[in-house]
Amino acid sequence: MPPPPAATITIRETLAMLDGPKRTIAEGIANDQYVFWLGSGISRARMPDLSDLAKNVLRTLQSRIDQADPACRYRRALSSVINLAMPSPDEWAVIDDRQAADLWPVLDTLARRLVGNYARMLNVTVDGEEADFLLWDVLDAASVYSNPAIEPDAEHLCLAALAIEGVASEMPSANWDPLLERAVANLAEASPSCGWLWRRRRPGCTADERTSTSSTVARKPPVRTPVDIVGSSWHGRTRSTGGPPTTP
Repeated sequence: MPPPPAATITIRETLAMLDGPKRTIAEGIANDQYVFWLGSGISRARMPDLSDLAKNVLRTLQSRIDQADPACRYRRALSSVINLAMPSPDEWAVIDDRQAADLWPVLDTLARRLVGNYARMLNVTVDGEEADFLLWDVLDAASVYSNPAIEPDAEHLCLAALAIEGVASEMPSANWDPLLERAVANLAEASPSCGWLWRRRRPGCTADERTSTSSTVARKPPVRTPVDIVGSSWHGRTRSTGGPPTTP
């Protein structure tokens, strides 16, 4: 009989699994022999949904179009973003950039498709603006992801407890939020200063070794240490570096 799925397994069944067929893995985790890779799912209940962020990109670009200019830079950028959603001819027929994006019958459909292409979406440039304009100026990522009113969720608190106990000494992540740092600060009643927690790019590291900076770092005063926000096919140099965006 296959094991019960994670969504329905009980605590008793979980403990039995860890004491039985998964005992070796459990002991390895308890002895800090595994690295926890933290994905976006741990913050899903706390941070904005990516489809909502995609809608904001579409809304903002459309609202800035100069309708008197057929070559408007915002129109070109909007078209590039929409193309990433691969609309059908029928869908293109109901997309009118003279109308607010909220009036498009296919807005939800486009946003859902852009979720799987969010890195390329954020890589779309607007003529005359910095390369990471969509991330910092349209989405206002630093404010959204470092909002001090957002509290850590249960996942962050559990991971923080493991870290404080020395069970999880390394937790690489490409998440943009600082909720794990806040969880450690809450539980340890101290500022999260552990080296494993600051997701800075290490000097001399290769592209494959990078993890992203949290927005707490992005909100700090300008520093010279390079930090990156990383997407699956996109790297945006944060403006906290004190210099112009460059190719990592």
